[in-house]
Amino acid sequence: MQKLVLKKMVLFLLLSTLFGFLFALDHARAECGGKVSCAVDGRSYQALLPDGYDGRKALPVLIHFHGWGRTGLNVINNHKISGATRENGVLLLAPNGLGKSWDFWRSPSNDVPFVERIIEDARHRFSIDRKRLYVSGFSYGGAMAWRLACERGADYAAFLPIAGSLWNFNELSECSSPVTLRHVHGLKDTVMDLPRGEGGDPLYSVSPWIALNGCEERPSYTEKRTIYQSSRWDACKSGHEVELETHPYGHIIPENWLSYQLGRLLSEEDDEKVH
Repeated sequence: MQKLVLKKMVLFLLLSTLFGFLFALDHARAECGGKVSCAVDGRSYQALLPDGYDGRKALPVLIHFHGWGRTGLNVINNHKISGATRENGVLLLAPNGLGKSWDFWRSPSNDVPFVERIIEDARHRFSIDRKRLYVSGFSYGGAMAWRLACERGADYAAFLPIAGSLWNFNELSECSSPVTLRHVHGLKDTVMDLPRGEGGDPLYSVSPWIALNGCEERPSYTEKRTIYQSSRWDACKSGHEVELETHPYGHIIPENWLSYQLGRLLSEEDDEKVH
């Protein structure tokens, strides 16, 4: 009888310890977000939920790479970025680069698998829509978005780089798959210059993606949109589109650009589901 009681006590203690550990694990996961970094494999990222999130709906995700010398905290504190995700119902994930920079100059990049680990970690912390993974970045972060597009483009719905790109077009000829890419750049940017073609043609800057996507050489659509000159290639053999928007300023994140693009992407995908 005493042995039976002892066994029950030991079992109770083991179960209590297990439940306590699981509760602590879930609690630790729940406490990550905002200014509190999410730890993953000795590194970290910031996460910010959209306004009014009910905790149940699977969220679209924007991964945004910070600029050189910055961190993910700068990203979530920048209303041009976090305001865009919050008002569009998008979860913002802002990785923290080693040395406040990114490994984008050559392939393979050590930061590409880091991003993949972030997505897997976020999947356990939040409810995310794996079919709506978008990638952005500013300056060096924009170049990192290009690197990710080149190495793992098929894993993401769209890329929205800002004022940063890769300059070695020979290397880009080896990119893995077509992507939907919408790039914005200032014509007076002297920090990360927009690559130009013959006669200073800014359309040259997205020529690797035009070729990879099987698009015609010249854009199928052009328009003047507020401060932007917009050129779009949307009749591409791959089914993916390329868009370049230029503005007459320098090395900046343009006001409302990211919000506009996220809204467009979400609306277009919703329309596709209806039809």
